[in-house]
Amino acid sequence: MAVKREWLVVDAATAVEVHVSRALRQLVARSQVSSTALGGALLAELGDGIDKTWPSRLDWLSRGFGISIKGETYVQELLLVVDCRNAIVHASGSMTKQQMSPFGKALDLRKRLKTVLEIDVHATRLVIGEKSVEKSVAACRRFIEGFDKELIGRQYAVNLKEG
Repeated sequence: MAVKREWLVVDAATAVEVHVSRALRQLVARSQVSSTALGGALLAELGDGIDKTWPSRLDWLSRGFGISIKGETYVQELLLVVDCRNAIVHASGSMTKQQMSPFGKALDLRKRLKTVLEIDVHATRLVIGEKSVEKSVAACRRFIEGFDKELIGRQYAVNLKEG
């Protein structure tokens, strides 16, 4: 039995999130911020907030490590794949309530899904074709390449095989 197209998109987006979360944990560990009482307390207060959402991941990469990638095309494409993933996981393949409001935001999302990932939206339901999967996986690959290049360029190479 073949894997449904939707779940290939979910798996690709999830793999990117795991990659970035591992990198963030290693960057925090290397910073040795937890070696002081204040740093340890701040990290405990933040909990998993550093990598709970994409806005928080991107914010902490920028604020904590000077890795400002939010406006990069490869990030915007990935966030579109994440929107698709969220629709699949949180709304059974339809646009979520958050994605539908405000209406202008919903129209923009529908347009970008079609233009960038070749995902049609019928009413609120996403229609994911074979080409959509290819484009989604390619967007995830471009993100990893751009993100890793940024880490290496800033001499933040991390061992992502470690937890």
